[in-house]
Amino acid sequence: MYVMIGLSLLYASAMGVAAIKTISIRHYPGTLLCNLIGVVLVFLSLVKLPFLYLGIGTLFFAAILNGVIVFQKVTPRHILIRLIFSLILVSFVYWIS
Repeated sequence: MYVMIGLSLLYASAMGVAAIKTISIRHYPGTLLCNLIGVVLVFLSLVKLPFLYLGIGTLFFAAILNGVIVFQKVTPRHILIRLIFSLILVSFVYWIS
C-alpha cells in the first residue's frame, strides 16, 4: 500500500511541477487551479485515504483540461492512457487497504 501511495505522490508532484512550468496563471487560471487542487488532495491522502481518490480523479480531469484548453489537442489515446493509469492507482490502493 505504501508503494502505491508513494507512486501517487510522485504522480501528483510531477503533475504539479509540470502545471506550474507550462501553464500561465494569466491565461489559464482555472486549469492551473484544478491541477493544484488535485495535487493538494493527493498530498492530503497522507492524513485520510479517501482524499487520494478525489485527488487522482481531479488530476485526471485536470490532464484532460490541459490537453483541451492549454495544448488545444487531446487524442483518445491520451485520454485512455490517463484513465488506465488513474484506475490502476485507485484500484490497487483500494484493493490493498
